[in-house]
Amino acid sequence: MRYFVFTVLMIVTFVTNTNAQPIYSSDGELGFKSAIDAFESADYALAFSQFQDVYQIQPEHFKTTVAGVMAAKSLYQLENYSQVIALLSEFLEVYSTSRYREVALQIMAAAEFEMQSMQRDSASIRLGVALPLDQLNVTRSLLQGILLSVRQYNRFSEPKIKIIFRDTNASPEGTLIAIRSLVDEGVIAVIGPLFSEHVDAAARVTEQFEVPLIAPLATDDGVTSGHNYVFQVNATPAERGRAIARESIDYLKVTQIGIITESESTQSHLVAQGFTEELNSHGLSSVFNLDVESSVDWARLPLIVHQDTLASAQAILFSVDHDNESQAARHVQDGVNSIGQIGLRPYILGPYSFQSLNLESLRTQISAFFVDTYYENDLRVTAQTFIRDFKESNNGLPPDLFAYIGYDIMEMLSNSFDYDAPLFKHLVNAPPYEGIRLRIHFGDHRKNTGMYLFEQTPIGPQLIR
Repeated sequence: MRYFVFTVLMIVTFVTNTNAQPIYSSDGELGFKSAIDAFESADYALAFSQFQDVYQIQPEHFKTTVAGVMAAKSLYQLENYSQVIALLSEFLEVYSTSRYREVALQIMAAAEFEMQSMQRDSASIRLGVALPLDQLNVTRSLLQGILLSVRQYNRFSEPKIKIIFRDTNASPEGTLIAIRSLVDEGVIAVIGPLFSEHVDAAARVTEQFEVPLIAPLATDDGVTSGHNYVFQVNATPAERGRAIARESIDYLKVTQIGIITESESTQSHLVAQGFTEELNSHGLSSVFNLDVESSVDWARLPLIVHQDTLASAQAILFSVDHDNESQAARHVQDGVNSIGQIGLRPYILGPYSFQSLNLESLRTQISAFFVDTYYENDLRVTAQTFIRDFKESNNGLPPDLFAYIGYDIMEMLSNSFDYDAPLFKHLVNAPPYEGIRLRIHFGDHRKNTGMYLFEQTPIGPQLIR
């Protein structure tokens, strides 16, 4: 991008710069008029050639010096900054008292500035961001978080990070155009797109050029399927199932676990699938699997599953669809009540937060645990610093969840720039990243498995680990 803008020099009929008096030249006058026409038509290559011809006519004439400066302006528009500097250096030496001396110095200074900028850009770490502007609130928050992290990084580190943004227009076609443009710009990675269904369009380009693509919010289980360079930050339902299964085995030390799913919920079954796969990888299997067909069945679990079978379960996975939080909360509460009323005290396991679960109402000791990608603790020093800096940059407005996500993703990426290994390999092999609000760990499958374990208590969720 050129930062200096010049207007066409006024055409004058005299110069006062040389020892010899300039003369009138019909060739010079006609050539200069033709060159001006080319310049004003934005045909800068032709304009330079014609101005240069006028500049070199001998003996010197009324258009010699103005033609020299305009030739330099034409080169500037062509972004040939080194030639601008060479031409004007010679011009200032020969025509040191020209009335166009100050203009020539301004153009040369601008060309030097642009050359320095190009050198900085060529040495910078170019990072692409591809998000939809029609989802302005989400995109703006993500981008603000990203930019805040970049500013902090650039303050102390070399080379600098340069963010290049492209609008995906919230469509596969727009996403494809945006990603192609970013790859042409030489980005080393792309944050985006926003939607699961657009990742495949983006990956057509990023896979070809081996550019890592970081999907910030996509949750579909198939986002990384068939792709080698797609990384999924938001946890899929199956990964949530795997995570709570691992915690049940590693932290709670249970081996006898039952599974309850919702018959009409795809998400519920994906969670259970991941949970079962994780159990199987440890040589375990569930003690029962119940697919609830009616909402009233949650309140009558002991009538559907034999009490001896229920009693054999040290823990029970409640795989409820989280899309309808209030309905999910009712199902969980009804199910926990029905188990508690017959005196059973298994651990209750969830792939999502237990909204409004009231354990005190049971008057019995039942513990509930769940996993989540996000951990909210704004009392930490790093979180307080982020909130302060964000407010200073956004007219006092506090960050929302998307701003935290953008910041943590960018922090995770910038932590990877200090290693000699390619970015892709480092993202695959990196240990879990502990952010302000996010825990990120990709591994070979490039899906985020870095989740937090919480216990649901009467005073709300408490982080366990």
